[in-house]
Amino acid sequence: MAFTPNFQIEIPDVGADFDTWGGILNNALGTGGSEEADPPNTFDQVMQDNADAAAAAQASADAALPKAGGAMSGRLDGLTSSVQLIDLGITGGTNVVNMDLALANFFLSQPASGSGPTYTFINAPTVTNGVTIAFISIVAGGLATIAWDPLIRFPNGVNPVLTPIAGATDLVGFYSPDDGATWFGSLSQSAVI
Repeated sequence: MAFTPNFQIEIPDVGADFDTWGGILNNALGTGGSEEADPPNTFDQVMQDNADAAAAAQASADAALPKAGGAMSGRLDGLTSSVQLIDLGITGGTNVVNMDLALANFFLSQPASGSGPTYTFINAPTVTNGVTIAFISIVAGGLATIAWDPLIRFPNGVNPVLTPIAGATDLVGFYSPDDGATWFGSLSQSAVI
């Protein structure tokens, strides 16, 4: 039995009609057809849409506050916040107790009874047009003879009187408007049990 092929291949014409095989191929490649306009999602249009989206995303990223810092203007609404805390533990003797602001800005301490530690700040950050704020919570601070860094200023030049009751906590707050060159402190809470 003899076999006779009975098929024909049609070569697409450049600019062929939209509804022919060549027109469909040309439209898919973005060259268009001769009788019908390009469908909306041609290759060129998709590329342009992607470029536009990338440009919009870049503009949004450029306007954002950088993660490594930067100047922020306007209002910041926060529902809640937290700060880093370091427990300095029980301090004895007359040693200097460094409150390292590179690590935290809230500190806990319990001076040993009868000891005389000196509390001081180190590594204050550089702040442009702002202040640095820090706190220390001292347990039974009145049972020790506490000294403060000479850079710290208290109201009327008088150090706060801390509670001499075991287990009672005093909270002392500080702020510096000049990158740690001067600190202003005050007793915020007293004898919290």
